[in-house]
Amino acid sequence: MDNREYVTEEISCPQCGYPTVISRSVVTGESRICCQWCGYLGHEAMDGTKNERKGYGSLHRKNHTEVYGQPLSLLRRDEIYSEIKDEEDSSFYVYENGKLVPIKGKLPQTLEEYYEQVINEQEYYRSFSYASSADINDLIPFED
Repeated sequence: MDNREYVTEEISCPQCGYPTVISRSVVTGESRICCQWCGYLGHEAMDGTKNERKGYGSLHRKNHTEVYGQPLSLLRRDEIYSEIKDEEDSSFYVYENGKLVPIKGKLPQTLEEYYEQVINEQEYYRSFSYASSADINDLIPFED
């Protein structure tokens, strides 16, 4: 697969709603989605044929992400959690009952939350630019 023939775009995952990337081939017209949060996989062929595989969660470690295409038993969840519970940079999510559940880690922002935060930050900093006595040293970091 030659990466130059693909255009990527950030979208909301069709399954969990969290940010993921869709890759579209400019040569063949095919598109692929692989959600790194819930494990959803989607492929649309040139002729419009769609193939989807439901995801059941993901494990994020320092240099590796593993997505699950089958439900995890409670025993397997416990094994994974026991293995990573002391790792600082790891997170573990399970997709069940239509929701992404964090076993370890924090849920990501949805695209809508991210865009809203950016707009709020811009408005916050813009408000200082209209103040007549505003000093750059008066700015404090924006927090929701």
